[in-house]
Amino acid sequence: MLKTILFLSILAYAAIVSGQTQLHGVVLDHKTGEPLAGATVKHVTSGTETITDFDGKFSFKEAAPGINEISISYVSYKNAHLKRVRLEENSSTELMIKMRRSADTEVRQYSFAFNPDTTPRT
Repeated sequence: MLKTILFLSILAYAAIVSGQTQLHGVVLDHKTGEPLAGATVKHVTSGTETITDFDGKFSFKEAAPGINEISISYVSYKNAHLKRVRLEENSSTELMIKMRRSADTEVRQYSFAFNPDTTPRT
């Protein structure tokens, strides 16, 4: 009897896990194709968010089927906002998101000289 209950529990769990709607993806640099590790990916529809791993990958295991909204942000890059991501029920959808650098991330160098022997003018 105990074996039967255990078997049915495992079977029910497997049916639930395999029937979930999932969203996976990767976030890349638009020019180089390099993965962006540490980007914030927000599933706006559900209010959940995650951070991309070392390979730029992210995953939402239990996403709602239908039209979803996704927002991605990363330091020195323009935010990406996907308003109409269609997820089919009981399926897995994969996205490839290429982000562009912000125009204002130009690196500027400044040098200053300080002479300790000078006295301030009055």
